[in-house]
Amino acid sequence: MQNHLRHLFLAIFASFTLTAPMGAYSPAQPPVIPFEAATPEGRIAGEIHQIPGSSPDTILVITGGSGVGIRADTAAAIGLFLSKTTAVAIYDRRGFGDSSGIATTPTTANTAWLIPALGSDLIAITSHLDGLGYDRIGILGSSMGGWVNASAAARSDLIDFAINLVGGATSVSRSDTFDALTNTGLSIGAALAMTPGRAEAIGYDPACDLARASIPMLWVLGERDDSNPSQLDIDVIERLAAAGQPFQYILVERADHNFLNVESGEIILDWVPDTLRFMESASAE
Repeated sequence: MQNHLRHLFLAIFASFTLTAPMGAYSPAQPPVIPFEAATPEGRIAGEIHQIPGSSPDTILVITGGSGVGIRADTAAAIGLFLSKTTAVAIYDRRGFGDSSGIATTPTTANTAWLIPALGSDLIAITSHLDGLGYDRIGILGSSMGGWVNASAAARSDLIDFAINLVGGATSVSRSDTFDALTNTGLSIGAALAMTPGRAEAIGYDPACDLARASIPMLWVLGERDDSNPSQLDIDVIERLAAAGQPFQYILVERADHNFLNVESGEIILDWVPDTLRFMESASAE
């Protein structure tokens, strides 16, 4: 499992001043509202960002990937999603920064318990935010954060919608197996064909949690992602959507795991407006 989220958000934020909609807000500006959410294991510390003078009715909680620990690692995402109607919350993962608990490095096997534990932390955060009076609570996770989203969404009635970037629909074992195969030099197509037969039945599998989740979910996937098997994610999403789940996806052409164009190296942000529209429609339901 790779640490991609920090690079993803930093790359996006580096281009954000040139591509953001009018009125975009810099996360360096006040006000910043600190919070602590109580969990059975201790506390999760974070902060809420909102535009001065606004009264947002929706809040979006950002969850990092496998290599992300402190809230600063995801702070670059704030400028993409903050608006007068939407606040953004970032936090320190358990065992990092000001949050209590034991910091654990994810592996394929330990995600069987680690992802549900991180999902419980996310549920605690949403419960705290619900007490602050927000009408709608959304969650956004990238890479491993998509699995954390699935775990939380299946067990909470306070979460209204979820956005999963570059992963979160197929199992950890399949994703890690695919990543290992492409790292040997195999093409994406060849690795996709081999992954189901090579993946072991270990680690977290979101199948049961996604089957239980009833909230709108959007996946944003890279067509040329050689770290997470986008097509295997799509197979799961389409099957669940056909069964009636309110799930959809965006496949970003020529995009890798960091939403970089594999041909030009430039950051791709075409998916952001559609993601914002998804948030608006989900918040209106």
